[in-house]
Amino acid sequence: MKKKDKENKQEQERPDDWEPDWMNPANDRKTPYTEDELKEFAQGFMDSMSDTNAVKSLVKEVGKENAEKIVKENLEKEDKNNLCNLTPKSTKH
Repeated sequence: MKKKDKENKQEQERPDDWEPDWMNPANDRKTPYTEDELKEFAQGFMDSMSDTNAVKSLVKEVGKENAEKIVKENLEKEDKNNLCNLTPKSTKH
C-alpha cells in the first residue's frame, strides 16, 4: 500500500472530533523549559526571523548575542510553567 493511500485510509477512519496529540491539553508539559531548550528556541527564532526589520534593528542595536539573550528571556517570561509565572494558592507552606 502506498504511503498516500495509507494516510487517506487513516483520515477516513478518524472520528469527527479527532485532533492531533499536540493539541490535547492533557499532553501539555508540566515543567518549565530548560536553559538549553530556551537557548535553542531563541536561536531558532532569530534564524527564522532574521530578515524582519524588528530583528535586524535589535541585532544592530545590541548585537546578535545580546539579541538572542533578550529573546530567550522573553520566551522564559512567556512560559506559564516557569516558577516566575506561578502564583501561589496560599501563603502556607
